[in-house]
Amino acid sequence: MTKATNSIRLVSWDVDGTLYSISGMKWHLMRIFLNQMVRGRARLAAKELAAIGRYRSQINAAREAGGVLSESFLTQNQREALLETEKRWYGPAIRKAGPRKDVIDVISFFTSRGIPQVVLSDYEAA
Repeated sequence: MTKATNSIRLVSWDVDGTLYSISGMKWHLMRIFLNQMVRGRARLAAKELAAIGRYRSQINAAREAGGVLSESFLTQNQREALLETEKRWYGPAIRKAGPRKDVIDVISFFTSRGIPQVVLSDYEAA
């Protein structure tokens, strides 16, 4: 083990933009949207993507304001509906985007040295 890796006790990964490419995910979102258009579901697809976009804007605004986001801005039903929408859109897009170049090698590097790794995300674990 090198001196630098000797001092590493834990590696924390943020799923979004670290383990997969956000630009790759967006490209696949566009392809999924175009597929929905061809199937005659453009209005519903646009509505769902707009809801996700509004939510992401609120999350980003909260981050800029110090990380405080009131849970009351969504009802439980709205939150559940949003999570289902994210699963339908983000899940397939992330799967198609796959891991970023060389991520598997870096994960394997830390694993081979017995360094624990954790993964965090803004999204539900499922």
